[in-house]
Amino acid sequence: MYAFRFPVFFALVVLFSCTKALQEKPEDGVDEAISLEKKIERLKSERAKWNAFTINNYRFDQQLSCFCVWHITEKYSVTVSNKTIVAVDDAPVDPELHNHLKTIDATFDYALQLLAEKPYKINITYHSTFGFITSFDVDRDKRIADEEHGYSFTNFSVAD
Repeated sequence: MYAFRFPVFFALVVLFSCTKALQEKPEDGVDEAISLEKKIERLKSERAKWNAFTINNYRFDQQLSCFCVWHITEKYSVTVSNKTIVAVDDAPVDPELHNHLKTIDATFDYALQLLAEKPYKINITYHSTFGFITSFDVDRDKRIADEEHGYSFTNFSVAD
């Protein structure tokens, strides 16, 4: 008799857990579209702010968060000269090892590309003075697990 009760109890717990999760609805599609338009407008506005400073040489720390191989998710100190990554952790760039790293301009391009794809969720934050993206995270499809990823950009400084 006890052997029968456990599987039934377990099945009921799983059933009610799944039912509750299915009943939770994300934002209405119309609101998401408006929100997406506002996010694109904000991105373009912040990019214009960044471009107004005409900063071509800078350093910052960059970290990718994802379900990826270990070296990709480490924090890297990135040096940019003439809008090109020239050093990573004060060493020459290894194109194979560092191909996921982005300049600020490339980050704007990537975020705009993601917004054009109409992801399920995307959150972007900006530097209050310079306007560049300080972090973003994206979930492209709510039906797919573990494809979410995000970037963070910290310790920004202008270089000579």
